[in-house]
Amino acid sequence: MSDKAKTKDQLIAEVAELRETVRQLREEGIEGRRTVETTEKADADIYKNFFAHAAEGFFQSDRSGRLIMLNQALVDIFGYGSFTEMQQATFIIKDRLFKEPERYNELVQDLLRAGLVENFEALACRKNGEDFWVSINAQAVHDAEGLPVLFQGSIQDISHLKSVESRLLHGSFHDPLTGLVTRAMFLDLLDKTIARAKRREEFSFALLYLDIDRFRMINESLGQQGGDELLRELSKILIDSLRIEDTCARLGGDEFALILSDVFQVADALRVIERINVSLTNPFEIRGQEVFISLSTGIVMSGTDYSHPEDMLGDADSAMFRARNDLLCSFAVFNEAMQKEAIERLRVETDLRKALSRNELHLYYQPIISLRTGEIERFEALLRWERPGFGLVSPSVFIPLLEETGLIIPTGEWVLKEACRQARTWQEKFPAHKELMISVNVSAKQLGRPDLPSMVAQALEDSGITPSCLELEITESVVMEQPELTEDTLHQLKSLGLSLSIDDFGTGYSSLAYLHRLPADVLKIDKSFISGMKDEHKGVEIVRAIMAISHTLSKQVIAEGVETSWQLAQLIDLECEYVQGYFFSKPVTADEAEFLMAQGLKMYNIR
Repeated sequence: MSDKAKTKDQLIAEVAELRETVRQLREEGIEGRRTVETTEKADADIYKNFFAHAAEGFFQSDRSGRLIMLNQALVDIFGYGSFTEMQQATFIIKDRLFKEPERYNELVQDLLRAGLVENFEALACRKNGEDFWVSINAQAVHDAEGLPVLFQGSIQDISHLKSVESRLLHGSFHDPLTGLVTRAMFLDLLDKTIARAKRREEFSFALLYLDIDRFRMINESLGQQGGDELLRELSKILIDSLRIEDTCARLGGDEFALILSDVFQVADALRVIERINVSLTNPFEIRGQEVFISLSTGIVMSGTDYSHPEDMLGDADSAMFRARNDLLCSFAVFNEAMQKEAIERLRVETDLRKALSRNELHLYYQPIISLRTGEIERFEALLRWERPGFGLVSPSVFIPLLEETGLIIPTGEWVLKEACRQARTWQEKFPAHKELMISVNVSAKQLGRPDLPSMVAQALEDSGITPSCLELEITESVVMEQPELTEDTLHQLKSLGLSLSIDDFGTGYSSLAYLHRLPADVLKIDKSFISGMKDEHKGVEIVRAIMAISHTLSKQVIAEGVETSWQLAQLIDLECEYVQGYFFSKPVTADEAEFLMAQGLKMYNIR
């Protein structure tokens, strides 16, 4: 065979082979299309099955909100009987599904802007009218020109989660005892109210800060459970005295705060206070006992420009503090003068914290005279503060600050030790008066400390003073604030061999039965009763009655605040044992007191 013939045969063979290949490819193509079609059908069946039986509710809607496609879960979530019922022409998502239709508009705007929305929460409504919370995940479906034509996605019922969230939030921002909002929540609400007042000139409000007077004494008397019950009952009264737009919070302890909306004058706030006070004229029935309470209230009006809620609340607290110390009025309004006073008070407190370490605190001594001998029998040690640049600061200013800041504890210990040391020095210098007594005041905070008896015993040991030469003074009001604790502590102190005196007697409303149980040796008549002795008909009878009570209880009496010879003569006739006051001597320095002692201690010639 020639080369040319071979080439032809080869070409014929190659054509035949190519035809066979084409035939095979055709057969394979037909089978491939069948495979694709089968796969696509299977995928569609799987998707349809998933869509129909998913736990989540799936939907597809047009842009107007009309449902085009939905699954059984969605029907169940909204409480409808069938696809048809839920898919009927009158059903529009924004009209039926959303409790607040404007939320649907927000959803649409988010979808048009971003194309996708995740965890969009809204309040929905079931067929039976029940409200519930849903979470929506959705996306926009676009046409060939890129325009959104459909919305599709899923809807979940999250009512249970919202309920748990609500309980957690309520627990975080509401006081578990009273149900009122907490301090943190109140400050947030106050911040929003301040911002609202700045935006709207026609809106004004008042902030009230309330504190229960003498609550510690009430709480000690009733016990913690009784005190908690009282706080709950008071909370109800506060809520009942307010309108729905007002806010009430428990800030902690026995302190409460109110936001009174749309209040433009102090008089409007005072009317609310009056409503509360009227309710408080009736006693609380706590653990089978009738209890009366009163409130001290600080008021701040929103007319003052505040940027931080803490500042406004602090000013209300300052006003409340002022009201608490005002015997004539139970409320106070914060103003510029009070703000300056608060700033000055802060400066005083700062300087006071440094006073002890800088040796600015000193003891002054006021003689106490025996009306039997006319001689000085003891000195009362009185704390004084010489503030640099200001001179002597009134005790009425710095003693309460010592109490509030807790500085009274180290300061009180220093006073006791210094007074005992000074008394021992005088006893050694004047041997004829080795029984000279020193009287030291004990504060409420000191009396409440379990280590007070051991601290007093240590001061006696360090100084070397005989225990019978030390007298501790406790005010009657302090005694009555915590009677059980006080009685136990006083017995421990008395066991050391010292003398005990009840100061400011007549102002604390203590019962005779309770006083009889106390191991007190002396009752000091408050100076207000002595200054009230104007003549034989005014005030004398009150002092006479107090003297009779004291002697009935076998207590000696010291009358403080004696300033005139007429008062002294009356006290002698009433058989008062001891007196002190400016008629004899004002409080003096240790050197001046020593000068008095050098004169022989005789201060008065007994007739």
